[in-house]
Amino acid sequence: MTFEGLNAVLTQLKKTQWQEQQAIERLLKLWPEIVGAEVSAQTRPVRLSPQGILQVAAASGVWAQNLAFERVRLLVKVRSAWNPAVKDIHFSPRQWHRSGAAQPLSPQADSPAIQQAKLARSLTSPLPAYGKKGAKNSQALPQDAQAAFTNWANRVRQNANQHASRCPICDCLTPTIELSRWGRCALCTSRPESG
Repeated sequence: MTFEGLNAVLTQLKKTQWQEQQAIERLLKLWPEIVGAEVSAQTRPVRLSPQGILQVAAASGVWAQNLAFERVRLLVKVRSAWNPAVKDIHFSPRQWHRSGAAQPLSPQADSPAIQQAKLARSLTSPLPAYGKKGAKNSQALPQDAQAAFTNWANRVRQNANQHASRCPICDCLTPTIELSRWGRCALCTSRPESG
């Protein structure tokens, strides 16, 4: 085992820190192209950890939370435009003032709903399809909460209709296995026989 002098260690440490800083500076120049002008005004890349985690300062907790929901989409964009070695992205408002970022938000700052709308407009590229191409689960994601709820309700209804039949006594939807076992639904089975 060889020992290096303190100067050599400090020189290597400075070189490593300088390289990391240069990489972040390159990302800062690309950041508006990656996330859009509105989002880049409210965020700033701060650090890339040795584990490949990009830390991004956000102007507020609302921005950090909204961006966390868009993390997968941003990760794909950052990898393709800047560094394919980025494994994850973390957002935090804590580093906003320390990072030398833009001016803090004014008292007349946008509401959380407006911030969410700006974020959605800025991140227009679709998420990658989940599953294999042509597979049932690779459909485009719903654009809003109402569409997602409607899709979910339709799937639940289809599933219920495929695995359920009507009880001959009360006419409610009942799992087919209950009907085959007792000839009626569990509610009708648990009621005392009238008679």
